[in-house]
Amino acid sequence: MANSKASLYGKLFRLCRGYWRLTHRRHPVHGMEHVAEQPAVFVGRHQDMYGPVEMMAWLPLEFRVWTLSILMNRQECYNHFSGYTFPERYNIPRPMAKVFAGMVAPLAQSFFRSMGAIPVYRGRKEILTTFRQSVQALKEGHNLLIMPERDYTNESQDAGELYTGFVHLAQLYFRATGHALRFYPVYPSKQDAAIYVESPIVYDPEAPFAVERERIIRELQAELSLHSIQRDFCPQEEEAQEARQS
Repeated sequence: MANSKASLYGKLFRLCRGYWRLTHRRHPVHGMEHVAEQPAVFVGRHQDMYGPVEMMAWLPLEFRVWTLSILMNRQECYNHFSGYTFPERYNIPRPMAKVFAGMVAPLAQSFFRSMGAIPVYRGRKEILTTFRQSVQALKEGHNLLIMPERDYTNESQDAGELYTGFVHLAQLYFRATGHALRFYPVYPSKQDAAIYVESPIVYDPEAPFAVERERIIRELQAELSLHSIQRDFCPQEEEAQEARQS
């Protein structure tokens, strides 16, 4: 992969990732043979926090990760944790939620900056900054990791409805470089504690963009499903097991 030799990640993120690897079950990664030597967009399942944590811990590549902008701004992060995350999701009384938010917000801001995350300004005009930074990262040879499910808590076997705006990266990247962007579906599987990387979905610049956007989203949704993983990977695993037993 065309990433530079110097790590994208700061000391804080590397420390946290190292601790996670030492204290949690290793997730083997299957399908890396599909990955070409060029920057690409890796599109993963969120499954609440399971997907991003395990993908960032175990995928043998570095990524600029799309992250909600509110998590990278201290005041907005505090407001989010104190007004929603702690009281609504975890039923923590609001006075205590404010205390926890005051401790977590600066740490979250430092963590995501150390990770080299790209802020996503959803529903705001600053979203143009997200796309500019993303295209520049791709031009510099870096991969992107995006988790576009509308319901990020969805833990079902198949991907739910996806945001579609990120597909514009393909059009912008082609205009900037003349290269067709690849989208790799990535499925972090809780069932067998493994990560699966499917064959890429490649943008076709000759087709109308609206048609391509619909096709790419449709194929990503199909590939980000347990059925697809079982179809594409289970036969290989069975053959490997038979070879070990022979």
